[in-house]
Amino acid sequence: MPPLAGLPGTEPAVRDADPGGTLTNWLTLAGYAGLQVARRAQLTSFQLTPTFVYQALAWYTAAWAVLAALDRSAGAGFDPIPCSVGPLFLAVQSLGLFASRVTPFETAAALFGFFQIDHLPAFPYSRWVWLATLAGAIYRGVPAQWLVAAFGLSSLWRAAQRLQNGGGPLPVLEAACVGAAGYALRLGAAEPLALAVMAARMVASLVS
Repeated sequence: MPPLAGLPGTEPAVRDADPGGTLTNWLTLAGYAGLQVARRAQLTSFQLTPTFVYQALAWYTAAWAVLAALDRSAGAGFDPIPCSVGPLFLAVQSLGLFASRVTPFETAAALFGFFQIDHLPAFPYSRWVWLATLAGAIYRGVPAQWLVAAFGLSSLWRAAQRLQNGGGPLPVLEAACVGAAGYALRLGAAEPLALAVMAARMVASLVS
């Protein structure tokens, strides 16, 4: 449906040349007028400060990252590290969400774990099941252990699929990953392996 000609900022030529530019101008003028009125009326709750801008950018980044993570239409072109994990981590830490109950490391492990779900065994409603277990791990304060376990399970699942499809003997890489995950969990030292998983994902994302 074409835009209403009577609304400011809806001229087709302007919108094509600068999408949202005219609307931004109108909102800027309206916001500035509102600030002036609030200042004269001594309404201290309605003020723009640099801190407000920082928080607004953080909320915008978080919202954009969440929408990007939920957009399954992106397909193979979607890289979760720069498009979701990085922005969400920075936004969460900047805004101080979760009242400091979740440490930066636990936040990163949980975000990486969310995308590790795509590599876990698939079955009816499997995504919701894995999400529930991840949420439980975050609540219990053990997202690193969950990420390491998911890393090992996804490697085991990948090896099983290869064997089922006639891919030959158990691949050495998958076997090593499963062994490393089991070893780390048995020793109660999941954090170093979780850090290695996250670092490796970032390097792979950067060079790919």
